[in-house]
Order: sequence, then structure tokens, then C-alpha cells
Amino acid sequence: MHVARLPFLRQVQQDRLFVRASNVAVEYAGILALLVYALFWLPLEDVSGAAEVVLIGLFFWTLWRDPRRELLRSPLVLIALGWISYQLLFVPFVIREFPELLAGQIEYALHYAKLALIPMVAWWLGGAVRTVALMFGLAALGFILGVTFQADGVLDSIHSIGKHKRLGLGYRNWEHVAVYAGFALLILTGLWRQLAGWFGRHQRFGHTCVAAGIIYCLWLVMITQTRAVWLGLSFAALVAGIAALLVRRTDRSGHRDDRESRRGAIWLLAGALGVVVALMGVLDIPELVERRLAQEQHVVDMIVAGELDEVPLTSIGIRIVSWRQALEWIAERPLLGWGPKTRYHLFENGELPSIIPGRHRIHHFHNQYIETSIAYGLIGVLVYTAVLVLVIHAAWRAWRDGLMPRNVLLFGIAALAFWSTVNMFESYFNYSTGTYINALLGGAFYTYRFARRT
Repeated sequence: MHVARLPFLRQVQQDRLFVRASNVAVEYAGILALLVYALFWLPLEDVSGAAEVVLIGLFFWTLWRDPRRELLRSPLVLIALGWISYQLLFVPFVIREFPELLAGQIEYALHYAKLALIPMVAWWLGGAVRTVALMFGLAALGFILGVTFQADGVLDSIHSIGKHKRLGLGYRNWEHVAVYAGFALLILTGLWRQLAGWFGRHQRFGHTCVAAGIIYCLWLVMITQTRAVWLGLSFAALVAGIAALLVRRTDRSGHRDDRESRRGAIWLLAGALGVVVALMGVLDIPELVERRLAQEQHVVDMIVAGELDEVPLTSIGIRIVSWRQALEWIAERPLLGWGPKTRYHLFENGELPSIIPGRHRIHHFHNQYIETSIAYGLIGVLVYTAVLVLVIHAAWRAWRDGLMPRNVLLFGIAALAFWSTVNMFESYFNYSTGTYINALLGGAFYTYRFARRT
């Protein structure tokens, strides 16, 4: 069947607030590629990767065919194109200084260059709230399917009940699974109204699905036992709560809850909360959390006391030691940095092998901000800061102009707070985890910037 005749895609296309492509087939293909990209990133990464290539290719085709040069009037598009160009200009330096790392430099540069996915995702979303929710809903569904049906994923999860065993569920490691779980948890709690709305007349079933997803994602957050994710979710809740008090209670977007939807949400939250409380009691979750948080309390006490030279090589201690060394390397090349994978050379040829020997050896800094400073110096930090500012400004303007519902704004604030926090303790941009979440979050909240221009 021709894609233009599919009712599902036609509904998504009709929700758009602006026209993106002169060719309707290209427009449908771009939307479909984005949704496939969001859904299959974890369960079928090859399929998602192919969709990523399609949505990038169609974006550049649209950019080339755009007679009004509307895309080139967007500051984020210009930053993205400039950032890609900067990656190419950096190649001569790494060839000259670290020729043995060239292949790795190019591979890691691609992860950083994928910051340019943000305006591409924003463009294909078309400023439509329902499509934004659909994309995030598919991302949450893809995560749940991908983790659940990993080899032995369900069995491992069941066997962990009551044993407080830390699990990675077949993925890269537990920290990445935990971040995905936290991200999906925020999606399901923050966008419940829009997600249930996609079920049409069966919204009660939609509420049930969202409630089940919340419980499952919270369970995954617990069994992966990643303290940075717990901290990120706590900080996200705090920031979102403060934002809710600051934002006027009237929904300036004009999107209103009907009485049935509001009642469904109350039952959703009450039911999920009841199940969560029951699970915490049966599985002794408070004891797990207390034990995990207290595990390195003595290290935290030493850091607070300023005894940095005495910290043991625990999870936190290794981070402190490597961060202190990284600051010295940043000071040597503060403006341009060393290259995206040069940290391997720095680790092996610096003082760290003698400080962090043997089984404790690491090859990255477990901090994205330090990692970016090492890779691209102040220029890289400024680029990412500019992107963050533009995305936040676009989201705020969208809510103020009535294009974005209040709950979507609060979800965006919470998600950005969560993502900013967890990146303080891991280098997610160097993995598909970072490029994926960056693209979805940034694209979802910058899309309204395009909508206002038309």
C-alpha cells in the first residue's frame, strides 16, 4: 500500500503545524523514518540505524530543495552545520599528532557530530504535540520490548527478586539500561494524557498500559541500582515541581483536560502508586536503596573533608582521581581540546596507569562535560551550551505562544534536568545512548521553533 494512503501516517501528517517538503511522499517518508528510528533503537538497532540514515538524507534533500531557505534561517541548523564542518577541520590535527588513533577519532567524532540530529528530528516532527508524544511513546515501548526480550532478560529480572542482584539485562551495562529506564519513566509519567489520547475511544485501556509501563520502568530503575539515575530522577522531580509552581496554573496552550481524561489520570497514578508501595514492601526495596547509598558513604565523607589524595579506588574514588587528572589536560589545550578519542593516548601515557593500576583501569572519564572539554575544548562546551539554550528557549516560547501544553513543558524541564544530571557521572555522548536521547529530547522541544516561523 502506498504510504500516503495509510490512515495512521495521514493522521500524523495532518497534525503538523507547518509544511516541510514540497513532495508529499518525502514528507511521509521522513515522518515514518523518524518513528521507526524512535521505536527500534534498542530492540533492532540495525533497523533504527537504517531509518536514521533515511531521515538524515531526506532532511538534506529538503534543505537543498528549500526555495525560501527557511531551514537556513534557524540558528540551530546553522550551529549543526558548523559543528559538522568543525569535525572535518579537526582531522588534520589528529592525523599529525596521533596518527595511530585516526580510525577511532573518526568513529568517536561521528557520535559528537550527531548533535546535528536535533534539528532534523525537530523538522520531521512538525511542531505537532501528538506526534511528539507518539515519538516518545514509541521510544518507551521500544525500550521495554528491547530490555524484556534480551537474552535471559526476563529470567534475570525474575531471579533478582528479593536478592538485590544488580543487573544489566544483556545490554552494554546496567548504567545505560538504568538511564533508558529513567528516561522511559519520565516519558510515561509526564506525557500520560497525550499517550492515552492515541488510544482514541479506548483511553481506559491506554491508561492501563501507561500504568503498567510506569511500574515496570520503576522496577528496572531499582534493580539496575545506578545511583546517578536515582539522583537524576530526584533532581528532575524537584526541578519540575519548582517549575510547576512558577508556571501559571492556567494552560496557556489551550489544550484542556476533559473530565473523563482527568479522572483516568487520577486512577492511573493512584493504582501505580499502590502497586509500587506494595512492591517496595514485598521486595524490601528500602533496604536495597539504603545499602546502595551507604556503600561509599565513607568516600563521600573524605571528599567533603578535602582528603582527595586519600580516596580509595572505588566507583566514586576512581572518578575523582581521573577528573583531577583531566583538569590538567584541559588546561594544556583549553580552547580546541585533544580530539574525540585522544583520551586513550592520554590515559596510557600519563600518570593514571600508576595511580589507577590493574583491574581498576579505565579509558574514559565518566563525566560528559569533562569528556567534551578534553575532546573539543571550550569550543565544544560552547556548542553544546548554545544548543541547550536554544532548545530551552524554543520550548518556553512554544508554551508562551500556546503551542505546547503545560504538562509537556514540565516533562521537558524534568527530562533535561535528569539528562544533565546523569551526564555528570557517565560519558553517554560517546555511545548510541547519548546520540539517541539527545536527538529525541532536543528535537521534540525545538520543533516549535520551526512552527512559529510559518
